[in-house]
Amino acid sequence: MKILLVHNFYQYRGGEDTYFLALKSLLESHKHTVITFSKDSRDIKDNITSKINLVIGLFYNKKVKKEFSEILKREKPDIVHSNNLYPLIGLSIYKLSKDLNIPVIQTIHNYRMICPGGYLFNDEGKPCIHASHGFSLRKIFQNCYRGSYIDSTILYLSQNYYKLLGTYSFVDYFLFPSQFILNTHKNYINISLKKARVLPYFTQCKKMTKFTKGNDFFLFVGLFSHKKGVIELLKTFTTLPECKLIVIGDGPLKSDVLKFKKFKNIIIAGKKSKREVGKYMKEALCTIIPSKWYEVGPMVMYESLAYNTPVIVPRIGVFKEVVSEGQNGFFFKFNDFSNLRRKIKMVLEQKNELFKNVPNESLLEHKNTEAEYYRTLISIYKKALEEHFLQLELK
Repeated sequence: MKILLVHNFYQYRGGEDTYFLALKSLLESHKHTVITFSKDSRDIKDNITSKINLVIGLFYNKKVKKEFSEILKREKPDIVHSNNLYPLIGLSIYKLSKDLNIPVIQTIHNYRMICPGGYLFNDEGKPCIHASHGFSLRKIFQNCYRGSYIDSTILYLSQNYYKLLGTYSFVDYFLFPSQFILNTHKNYINISLKKARVLPYFTQCKKMTKFTKGNDFFLFVGLFSHKKGVIELLKTFTTLPECKLIVIGDGPLKSDVLKFKKFKNIIIAGKKSKREVGKYMKEALCTIIPSKWYEVGPMVMYESLAYNTPVIVPRIGVFKEVVSEGQNGFFFKFNDFSNLRRKIKMVLEQKNELFKNVPNESLLEHKNTEAEYYRTLISIYKKALEEHFLQLELK
């Protein structure tokens, strides 16, 4: 099968970028021909001309349409599988693919379909919906994209422009990393359940280790940003001198994160390779994910569990679908860092009792393995192709 993978890389590399590269590797390992069409947000120049072109491109990007059309006609892929499309690619690729009778699969990695910023995280540093009470759109124009009222409004108008054109109807299947994410989208936009599939992320971490943790340190791996809760986590550990924290990552809050290097129990390790991150994960007591937003499916969680390292996570959304209290992780109250502090102390003080029944194998469920992910994904690809062939015959 020939598959065209589409993705707009982020300025700061994150889970979506990791997934895209892992998916390419997975498909190629099964002898599929994989072509990529990608753009990189790091290429966006900070000048007026670039910004004007970016705004125009959100509604009509002549260059991207030409490039994408050429690759479709030249490569003739069986499937187009798109990921993040903003801000340099856009939704026009759906119709271009459909015009050539090529099925389109869209993996939903964020909330971009319903929120300009993509994270349902407002300018006040808080989530802008409550899962149990539906949506609140009062903050939709308040700086949720790049901290700019203008940018947020433009992107919102672009999204609604494509909605009015019925662009999402050109997608054959939407893949959601969790039931929570599917439900969140279903409550706001009209997605047919016939076109929706829940397909949890997978991890490529294959070397599972026995639970023989030799170091009593906690680990944070991720983007240094407000929505990830990294500053609140660091502040929490300043009040826990007996607990050691190692912080790995990079991002817009890097300068703020580095200020915590003065604390003896906090080590700011900075950016590390995937292999180096794996070494830290294998030895950590727990990986902490202190996110302040409704995570879609953090790769760090799956990787940590694959390395047989429990996680400490907020009791909400996707985490409740993956983590079982006391078995492969521990919960704290969402956005309650005092509660997180108590949980960290409890884990350290009671580690021998808490971890004595941890199995000497991966804490990750079978559904998150490469083999299971591949099996399910290929069945979706084949289903989309069968439906297209049937439609062509009926014509």
